[in-house]
Amino acid sequence: MIIFDTKIVPILTYGLDLTWDKLRTKDLHTLENVKARFLKAALGVSKHTLSRLVYVLAQETFLIEEFRTKLDLPSTSNLKKALDERIRKREDIWEDFYITEAMINRTWTDTNQKLRHFVTSLAVHKYHHRICRNQSFHEQDDNLSFGPSCPVTPVSLLYTCNHSFQQMDDNGDRRTTIS
Repeated sequence: MIIFDTKIVPILTYGLDLTWDKLRTKDLHTLENVKARFLKAALGVSKHTLSRLVYVLAQETFLIEEFRTKLDLPSTSNLKKALDERIRKREDIWEDFYITEAMINRTWTDTNQKLRHFVTSLAVHKYHHRICRNQSFHEQDDNLSFGPSCPVTPVSLLYTCNHSFQQMDDNGDRRTTIS
């Protein structure tokens, strides 16, 4: 977040103290989307990923809330509406998201993790349909398990489904099917 704080925040906060009271809820959402887009790029997930998931993965606070506290800006009704909506959406995150490997094992947050995008994408997009051999639609089983070696590398990723086991290689392609 050092890059975001040094390069982007000064641009966003320029004159913000003068216009803060006049910002509509839509304007506050636009400000918030700047941080969400940055986090998505930093985590290596699609720009279409739900922002609430990205904030939870990155363990970040909302930008408009940071601006209000750091710049000592007044709390407005539009700010309250925007924050309430963001908080409500964050509370709507499905419970299984919190038990994904990206949320449990935070080693992907270390520096120079080549497969960060894989771990984060797996958490937010639920790639069960890409891994399971059963091509017809069915619900993902509850018994999601990973191999004994480092869960950050795709080679060690074993996905359990009552239909098949498949191991993935470094490119994310199916490599071995174990029945």
